Amino acid sequence: MIYLPSARALFTGDLVVIRSHLFLSPSDTYPDSDNHACNWIGILQSLRCTFPDATRIYPGHGDGP
Repeated sequence: MIYLPSARALFTGDLVVIRSHLFLSPSDTYPDSDNHACNWIGILQSLRCTFPDATRIYPGHGDGP
């Protein structure tokens, strides 16, 4: 992740994508998949706290701002 304070721009890489979400597999295939989903949601929530001044977010895939 890269944050440019002067542009208030956050480049998130593949952590954030447009019109998509984390792949949530059946728990019998990946036993800890529920844990991955919780971690992903927690990381997204922490972005808001870590970069509160970011007004432009550039995702890993999809259209930017």
